[in-house]
Amino acid sequence: MSLEKHTTPASNAGFQYQFERALLALVKGHNGDFVGIETLDDISIKMSSGDFLLEQNKISLQEDTEIFGNRSKNLWNTLSTWISAIKSQEIDLNRTIFFLVTNKKCNSSVVLEISQAKTDEEAEKCISVLKNTAISPTDSLKPLMDNVLSADTHDALRQLIIKIELIELSDPASILDEIKQSLQIPTFASEHIDAIVFNLAGWLQNTVMQLWFNNSSAWISHEAITNQIFSIVASLKRNTSRERLKHLIALNPADIASQKGATFVKQLYLISDEHDLVEEAIENYLCCKSEKARLSLEGEITNNDWIDFDNQILTRWKNGKRRIIASESNKSEKEQGLLIFTDISDFKADLAGAPTNQLYLSQGTLHRMADEKSVGWHPHYKELLK
Repeated sequence: MSLEKHTTPASNAGFQYQFERALLALVKGHNGDFVGIETLDDISIKMSSGDFLLEQNKISLQEDTEIFGNRSKNLWNTLSTWISAIKSQEIDLNRTIFFLVTNKKCNSSVVLEISQAKTDEEAEKCISVLKNTAISPTDSLKPLMDNVLSADTHDALRQLIIKIELIELSDPASILDEIKQSLQIPTFASEHIDAIVFNLAGWLQNTVMQLWFNNSSAWISHEAITNQIFSIVASLKRNTSRERLKHLIALNPADIASQKGATFVKQLYLISDEHDLVEEAIENYLCCKSEKARLSLEGEITNNDWIDFDNQILTRWKNGKRRIIASESNKSEKEQGLLIFTDISDFKADLAGAPTNQLYLSQGTLHRMADEKSVGWHPHYKELLK
């Protein structure tokens, strides 16, 4: 029986376990490595060197279950599958290591002896134990035992036993912990490690399911998972470098009250008597001040980025002011001032080469400039504010 025919997409409790093992293999791998899910085995690792690692993953949610018991179908079916693949030359014994992976502690004598056998002599002893165990087989086990213990596969079985290792992972969290420890991510992304693993797991599952849907073998390269990690980290960095939603920024009522007599507030009263306009301006001013400090500290926004941000706003204000004064000369200066303010009130400048999402960042900057008298709304604001 070939390995490709033997394996089918998992649909039981081992599905998640299998994907976690695959994700671990991917993040621990190297360039040129490929990890297969339900290809040559439950998990198959094709290394850049040409060597292979094959895993049979068996889990149980029941207490006191011997997954690889001496006469268990799990053990004999796995051995039979590997022997068949060796006979059909799907597997090169000289370049392959085999893993029995389970979430339970194994106590059966056969699998423990197999996992500890490292010499031909020890492997022969294991074969003797297997033969004794195979006496009076059940109908379901007989074809498996016959295939494993047939005379023409004796040498292959001996070599196979030496290449088998047992991995017992009784703590479900241990795989995820190892994945997290194996991820190579920048320091700033460490606090998002759970989200990164969650996203990687979702990407892997979606990718594999799409390959299966297209009747393709699910081989995933180490480069693919590396690119995905880079994309997730880059997205986190962009989010870190982006302004928060306005309602997430806590404002101190005392700080709000302290701005009532600020120059930028006086500028607004030169063109409007609306108190709501002033309150919104104060909020935008304070939110911008707070967020600028955070972005500079955490988001890797440089001083040159802020200079460019200010220049975009200043240029937009100058152009708007000239246009409105020229086109609205029939209106009063107060009305012109309100038009100048309104004209730029929905403008959002780019920051560090990317669009900003929240209006308060540009509006707050405008009010800071108005506080410094670099910009103004009334055509003669400088004279009126002396």
